[in-house]
Amino acid sequence: MKALSISRPVFDIIKRDGWAGQVLANYRRACNLLTSEGEIIALVGPAIGNGPLNIVIEETGVLEHVKPGLLAVFSDAQLILGDLLVVSLDGAQLWRPEVDWGRLATQPRRLERNLAALCSWLSKNGISQGLLGLVLDKEKKFFGISQGHGTGVPNLLGVWRYKPQQVGDSSLLFTPIPTPHNQAFLTMARAAIKGLMQALQDGDRSGIRENAALLAGLGPGLTPAGDDYLVGLMAGLRLWLAPLENSGLSPEEACPIILEATEGRTTLLSRAFLRSAKQGLFGENWHELLAALARGDAIGVQRAARRILSSGATSGADALAGFLSPYLWHRSGDFSRANPRDSRVRVGRVVTCTAGNWKTSTTKVIGRNSTRMRIDKTPGIGDKNRSPARLL
Repeated sequence: MKALSISRPVFDIIKRDGWAGQVLANYRRACNLLTSEGEIIALVGPAIGNGPLNIVIEETGVLEHVKPGLLAVFSDAQLILGDLLVVSLDGAQLWRPEVDWGRLATQPRRLERNLAALCSWLSKNGISQGLLGLVLDKEKKFFGISQGHGTGVPNLLGVWRYKPQQVGDSSLLFTPIPTPHNQAFLTMARAAIKGLMQALQDGDRSGIRENAALLAGLGPGLTPAGDDYLVGLMAGLRLWLAPLENSGLSPEEACPIILEATEGRTTLLSRAFLRSAKQGLFGENWHELLAALARGDAIGVQRAARRILSSGATSGADALAGFLSPYLWHRSGDFSRANPRDSRVRVGRVVTCTAGNWKTSTTKVIGRNSTRMRIDKTPGIGDKNRSPARLL
C-alpha cells in the first residue's frame, strides 16, 4: 500500500527512533493509531484528504481487516501494522497544515463582506444542523442580550436532532427530528457558548476555562459537538480578532486556555484535534475555505464549506459554528452587561434524566441564569435519550 501524502507533524512523530504505536480504532474510511505518548495518527483515504493528523493512503478497503490493539512500527520508510498491512511512505508528499493567519487578515473589509456572505448563504439554503443552526438563528438573536424568552433559555420548540434527507444528498439539507436529549444538549451548549464568548471579550481567563470545560465532551460521537465547536472557534479567533481587541489576550494566549480546559473531559481523538487547533493547524478543507474567504471567491467558499459540512453527522457544522462565532459575536454588538467580568456559567436550571424522561427544575441562581449540565455518553448504546445527566 502506498501513501500519497503525510502531514509534517505526523512525519515528525513517526521518524523518532524506536517509534511504535497501536491501532486504536478502525472505521469504514479511517484507521486511528495511538502512540505511546498519547498522540493520534489517522490513516485515511483521498476522500477525507490531508489533515494535521493524517497519512493519506491510496484506498481504504484494506483497513477493514485491521483490528484494534494491533502493533504499529515505522522502519525503512514503511509504516507496518502487524503482519496485515505495510504502508510505504517513499515518494509521499509532505503536507503542511500551518495557516498563514497574518496574510489572511490583510484586507479586513473584504474578509468581513465574505464572512457575511457565507453566513447568508448558509441561512438561505437551510444549512443549520447541529450548533450551526443555534449561532445563525437571527430570530432568537443568539448572541444578543434580549432573547424574548425571559429566562435566557432558548425556545426548545426550535431545538432539533438532524439526519440527512437521503444518502449522498449533496444539498446537505437536513430533516429535523425533535428529541428531549437534543433539547437539553442545545440548552446547555447555548449557555456555555455565550459565556465563553463574553469571557473571551472580557479577557476573563477563569471564565474562558469554565465555559470551555462545559463544552468539552458535550454531545455524542467520536468528536462530540462541543469539541468540534472549540476546534472551529480556535480558527475563528485567529481570523477575526475583534472580540479579543480589548481583552488583553491574543489568540496565542486564549487558545491554550481553551485546550487546557478540555483535559480529561473528552475523547482521545477530540483532544488530538484540539491540540492541533491550539497550534493553528487545520485540515485541507479549512485551508481552502480560508483562502477562498481571503480572495472573495464565493463559489470557492461554498465548495469548501460543503466539504467541511460533509464531515461526520454534524462535526463539520459544529466546527463552522465555532469558526463563525467571533465574527457573529462582533457583528451582534453585544459588548456590555451589568457585570461584564462575571462571564462564568452559573447553575440556574438543573436538567436531569430518569428512565429516559428529561426534567427541568429551577434552583437558586448565583450570577446569571443558565443551565449547567453534562451529558454522559456510553459508546455502543444506540438510544441516546437514555444518556444520564449529572451536575458538574
